[in-house]
Amino acid sequence: MARLISDCRSAGLVEIDGTVSWLCAPRFDAAPVFASALDDRAGFFSVLVEGGKPEAQRYIDGTLVCETDLRGPDGLVRVTDCLVIDPRGPAAADEAGELIRQIHVVEGRARVGVRIAVRYGFGTSAGRWMREGRRTRLPGPGIALDLDTDLPLRPDGTDLVAVLDLEKDQYRVAALRWQDAKGVGSDLRGRVQNTATWWRRWSSAHSSSPDALQLRALTFAPTGGVVRSATTSLGDVPADGRLCWMDDQHSALAFFTAVGALAEADRLRGWIDGAGEGNAPRGLSGGAAPAEQGLDHLARPVRTGAPAGDAAGNTPWLPEILARLSAQ
Repeated sequence: MARLISDCRSAGLVEIDGTVSWLCAPRFDAAPVFASALDDRAGFFSVLVEGGKPEAQRYIDGTLVCETDLRGPDGLVRVTDCLVIDPRGPAAADEAGELIRQIHVVEGRARVGVRIAVRYGFGTSAGRWMREGRRTRLPGPGIALDLDTDLPLRPDGTDLVAVLDLEKDQYRVAALRWQDAKGVGSDLRGRVQNTATWWRRWSSAHSSSPDALQLRALTFAPTGGVVRSATTSLGDVPADGRLCWMDDQHSALAFFTAVGALAEADRLRGWIDGAGEGNAPRGLSGGAAPAEQGLDHLARPVRTGAPAGDAAGNTPWLPEILARLSAQ
């Protein structure tokens, strides 16, 4: 199963082979820029080791910073992924977001290949990267992306690719940002460490349970609403999980209150008060969710938005997480 990464505003998935197969930016409910979890043609960010295979994947203890180990014939490469959270906590909805991928040769040496294949709108358009001073920029519908990296990337059609030979203890880092490029040239490895520190602090203060971290990761920080999943149409029934169900909100509120996560509980309580009656799925701000529509250009059935009336929806994470937390 892919690992979830989140900045409590947007979310991504990291596969066991080191591919980011899902990323919605700048919000959970935005159209993804990477969606190969649904269709290989719908965008991805891959890191491959020549002649290698996946060896292990885990979170750094107490965090949602993900480490993926790729074993090659002559060495071991560790890819560390996070969606950045400032030490002060998750940012406002309109502030910059950032995916950081750190490549580190832990043992021996390795030839590493990287491909960044952005596809906007569930794979409907690509765009073309442009160099602007120190920035590499990709204008796109609804959101522009900026890339800050020491990787020797070159264009390959609409993608960016790199192949490089790395020795033990060498690092390469790539930061993909949206909405703002102020962070260009900043300490990228330090930002990964800061993100891990924030998750550890939250976890140690409220609950050391991995399920609690997942619940916090699926909480939209600007409003307090909790989405059912990071994705759409990955459950048994094609449905958009990036919405908020009222039953889930009440269960999450009970947990946040029980573990003393008062800021999260207060914000979620306000979300519930403003959402009104009924159990129809709501949007991230508590208002009516957009109507359901199907996308027929992808390899598997895909639905976005909410069906009429109450709906079970996409359930790869949240109801199971809430059930386990309530049993603790």
